[in-house]
Amino acid sequence: MTHKKHLISEFLRDEDGGATGWNLAWFAVLAAGSGFAIDVSNARNAKEHLTVTAEAASHAGLVALMNTGSTGDARAAAIASVQQNYPSDVFGPVIADSTSDIVVANYNAEESSWSDSGMANAVGVTLRRDESTKNGVSTFLLNWVGLEEWTFSASAATAMAGTQRCSNTEGLFAQGNIQLRSHNGFGTGICLHSDEYVTMSNHNVFDDGAYVSMPDLSLCEKCDDDDKNPGIVDAAYETKYIMPDIADWIEQTELSFMGSGDSAIKDAFFEGRALDRDLSSLSELDYDTRYLERGSVVEISATEFYLMEDVPEGLTYNVSCAVSATSTGTSNGNGRGKSNGNGNGNGKNKSSSDVTSVSSLDFSNAPLKDLAVITDCPVDFSSEADLLGVMIVTSSDSGISGSSGTTIGASNYSCDPLDRVTIMTNADVHMAAKFLATNLTLVIDGAIHLASGGSGNSDHYGVGIHTSGDIDVTTHHNYYSCGNSNTEVAPVMGVIRHVSAD
Repeated sequence: MTHKKHLISEFLRDEDGGATGWNLAWFAVLAAGSGFAIDVSNARNAKEHLTVTAEAASHAGLVALMNTGSTGDARAAAIASVQQNYPSDVFGPVIADSTSDIVVANYNAEESSWSDSGMANAVGVTLRRDESTKNGVSTFLLNWVGLEEWTFSASAATAMAGTQRCSNTEGLFAQGNIQLRSHNGFGTGICLHSDEYVTMSNHNVFDDGAYVSMPDLSLCEKCDDDDKNPGIVDAAYETKYIMPDIADWIEQTELSFMGSGDSAIKDAFFEGRALDRDLSSLSELDYDTRYLERGSVVEISATEFYLMEDVPEGLTYNVSCAVSATSTGTSNGNGRGKSNGNGNGNGKNKSSSDVTSVSSLDFSNAPLKDLAVITDCPVDFSSEADLLGVMIVTSSDSGISGSSGTTIGASNYSCDPLDRVTIMTNADVHMAAKFLATNLTLVIDGAIHLASGGSGNSDHYGVGIHTSGDIDVTTHHNYYSCGNSNTEVAPVMGVIRHVSAD
């Protein structure tokens, strides 16, 4: 017995082979740590890959949205991008519901908020490896302690936001070139942007806070000489903005007001405006006004429109020079009768054969306030035109014009955004000498030529001119800012930004 105790004691004191046991213990610890690290690393890499994929998908969706204006195209482009960068046959599905996980909506940059109302300008994408897709990331060692998979999601959003430097209501924005002659002035907050280049003669003045931009500043003639054009050196900078297709913008605006397109532009225009309580001038033309609502479309000939000495507010007038006076009176507004829009007709046929046919609009018959005019008529503004808070879209090849001394825009010289006048045409525009504009947006699928402002200068306040062609400004025009922010009814010079998806 004593011998056995001695052997046991010797064995316990013997250190031979002890390192092996110790190493085995440390190996187990290190193996566990390595396995945990592998699981964590796999999860982190998968999350990063998913995040980058969501960012790329939101960007692809936004580009499609800007190109076509279609939410369906935006969503399809985002899905295609996900499939390209995170193929489901390799990684499994990561979109649970394409409608809720890929959001195409309006993003308000000032409030950092999302809304289904307003024009869609952003795409948000959420990708999931969780219970909703039944596609978690499997674990290795952690599976032994009951954690079979990691679950997570990744979100990203991309928006086309207006520039923080320039408002689309204040300046000259050409997809062609901008040519400035001499003796023109540009105040603080006024932006000039050409998608091609800017040229100028001498004696143009740029106040501090005025900006002149183009993709390649080296193409700007006389942008480097403050002596010849005071302020130009600080005003000029190089940039490339995203500019929407002007022809498409005008078409979408017309469709919006007529009730056959996205209502966002029409809704934005009529927000804050009300239907006139006095509709008697329409009743006198035998229109049934009982079912009219704000924004309702009244189809009317140019002749009958000209007959009205009081044009009710809060409506959309589809004024036609192409139809005879005897075919007027139907409507696609919100009333009852014949319809091809977002409502039903509100009138009946009326003969006006005793009235001389009107083949163009000069808006001299009555003051126009808080209404929209969609027309196929040429527009030649009379010096008696009195406009306030009006939208005019003409599809005539003759476009718009104005005689010498014509004032277009808010007739009371107000800078109130609700008083702003917006005019759109798909033809070139030539404005005669001494043309004045206040609180005015011009959207032109073509070029514009502004004749001399005269020796006394033409002072314009809060004017935004958007063209698909060139802008030619002769002499003696001064542009000053109203200080208004972007309007949804005019094209926006955009930049792509990653924004909060929440």
